[in-house]
Amino acid sequence: MKKFVFILMALVTFESQCWLQNSIAGENPKQSPDVPPDPLYNGKPLSEWLKVLFRWEYAHGRITNEESKEAVQQIGTNALPLLLNWIAKPESGWSASDQDRAVDGFEVLGPVAKPAVPDLIKIIGQNRDYPERALVFIGKDAVPALADKLVETFSDTNDPISYNWRIDVRHDSGFYIRERILGVLNQMGTNAEAALPALIQTITTNQPTEIRFGWLMQQNPYAVFVNVGRNHQDEVIPILLERFNNPDLSQFKRGQVADAISIFGTNQAKVFMPVLIAALSENKTNDSSRIQIGAAVAVIGNNQPDTLVPVFLTALTDKNNNEGRTNVA
Repeated sequence: MKKFVFILMALVTFESQCWLQNSIAGENPKQSPDVPPDPLYNGKPLSEWLKVLFRWEYAHGRITNEESKEAVQQIGTNALPLLLNWIAKPESGWSASDQDRAVDGFEVLGPVAKPAVPDLIKIIGQNRDYPERALVFIGKDAVPALADKLVETFSDTNDPISYNWRIDVRHDSGFYIRERILGVLNQMGTNAEAALPALIQTITTNQPTEIRFGWLMQQNPYAVFVNVGRNHQDEVIPILLERFNNPDLSQFKRGQVADAISIFGTNQAKVFMPVLIAALSENKTNDSSRIQIGAAVAVIGNNQPDTLVPVFLTALTDKNNNEGRTNVA
């Protein structure tokens, strides 16, 4: 009996010590060595400021908490280790996540977050679009590194398809990373002009935009080229015309060029209309590209009905082009 009481008292003492240690740890938490520090501003950690940085109201949309914005700006580059740690974390659940808050932080910091560019580029495509969104907010300062990475993807000639439990595009493949970078540059528009040489390489070195199993690039590289190079039309237009008339260009890519040409609207009708109209009557123009070329003609010649009507009537009644009659209609 005495032995039993002794053992019981020892267990109670042990449990009490464990409870006390846990209580002390709860009052003075230590961060995991793998988690960067959560920098303070006015005694409040960055993570808490980010939680209340933005809110949504039905009548007014997104509302910015100016005090939180000021706190993030004052913390500045000291915020980057934690923001990068969050943005690389796998997602969990559908609620507001650390990744979303990290992107909010990059939005507030903008170009100040330039030191994070190399780390963000390393994880492009690995965690949805969080790294890409952060790069867009950093802006022009991220463009040179993005352009270098875009050109680097050309060297990856490995199969971009993975054959695990389902057929998918590998997110670490040059094909996929190129797609993600094009999306970032497209969002930046003319702020990404420093990437024009890399974009010219992209559209003139026969990089694939279509692969097996119907996988297509969501980003049209020719359209990205036009959006980024809007202020350099003297350089952009000749390259588009050369690509469109290049006999070695696939019909799929020719349709992409037509889509890109339509971005100019009626401003460059004199340059593009004759080329597009001629292409509509070519026998080599296939089913899908004819639709895209016809759409470009309609957009560019929007203010020229006297030109458009005969063109489309000819396409519809051309006995040598049954596909054309169907697709232009």
